Amino acid sequence: MLFIAVLYSIYKYLFPTALPTNFIYLFCLEKCFNGNSTVKKENGETTYIRNLKIGDSVLVYDIKTSTIKWSPVIIMFIYQRYNPKASVDYLELHTSSTSSPLQITPAHSLLIKKFDDESKQYHFASMVSVGDELYVTNENLTAVKPVIVSKIKPIKLYDAYAPITYDGTIIADGFVASCYGSYKHENMHVLLTPIRLWYRLFQTDKHLFEYLVF
Repeated sequence: MLFIAVLYSIYKYLFPTALPTNFIYLFCLEKCFNGNSTVKKENGETTYIRNLKIGDSVLVYDIKTSTIKWSPVIIMFIYQRYNPKASVDYLELHTSSTSSPLQITPAHSLLIKKFDDESKQYHFASMVSVGDELYVTNENLTAVKPVIVSKIKPIKLYDAYAPITYDGTIIADGFVASCYGSYKHENMHVLLTPIRLWYRLFQTDKHLFEYLVF
């Protein structure tokens, strides 16, 4: 669970010898994106998720205002660096309008409009069906537009990263996604409110917001 993981990160910072490192394995079972997924940074660069750093401002989506904006990365979870001997289960989501698919772990959430829903909301990738709508940025990065899922393919990849932005969302490979997995996006974002406050107060202290490697 990401909330427990972040609390662990803070606790470890304050009391570095109090908890064993493997304590975190009990709670953090979800993965997220592979390291080759790309994000857009505010400085104009496109970078691989594996190269993101704390404080990098990246493109995100605000579902309340239906706007695209920039938001800083406040925590970077590294579930697995590239390891060809340890595969991670992913879903490869193809659409009728994008040249490249989205690769995402089944328990991670992304913005979806189910074919029988009236509005778009965050669902786990495992709930996506052919015919559902995902959301991608337009060419000018000023808005998002729906694209229809045409194919879903289980695949194996060999790394997994989960950047957490201040806004709790991220646009990866052009697709609108949550930063959270395993639990509902809205619940996780509320639970992480203390972490966002902590970041605002202590964002200059880079030691607190180090990469958390499992």
